[in-house]
Amino acid sequence: MFPPAAAGCPAAGVRVGRALVDGHSVGARAAEGRDVFCWLGNAALRQADDAGLVEMALRLDSRGTTHSDQLAMAYAGFLRAERLYQQGETEKGWAETMHAASRIQEQADPQVRAIAALELCDAFNMTGNARTAMPDCERSSRPARPTADQFHPTPALHRDAPYSSPP
Repeated sequence: MFPPAAAGCPAAGVRVGRALVDGHSVGARAAEGRDVFCWLGNAALRQADDAGLVEMALRLDSRGTTHSDQLAMAYAGFLRAERLYQQGETEKGWAETMHAASRIQEQADPQVRAIAALELCDAFNMTGNARTAMPDCERSSRPARPTADQFHPTPALHRDAPYSSPP
């Protein structure tokens, strides 16, 4: 949705995202709007733009309610939690992270569960609980790795090797 250059430059990402939002180009599909609003919220965090962050969290909450999209509502909570951590409000950030993660921890999609695990991993680490974070940190990276019964692992390790189906 966003040009690759926007990922490294929050200001460029905000310009692109704002053009989509202001031009009513954010599609009706929940995932499309969710992605745009989440990206803009993260850019606002990186620029310490509280107004932009609040707007995107509210848009995510609204989209989540309108489309029954728990992930959108979780993203809104994660954005608010991150800002609270930045402001030194660790306990409030922790509570917001726990509430947001609880919305998606039991989702069927392993990628969505990985988002919850990653946020919990970060939250535990930010609160000085690195040992407690380990299971969530490990779970956050699992969906990215194909399992042996789905794919043959060798081609993933050797990009030049031709793909061979599992025996």
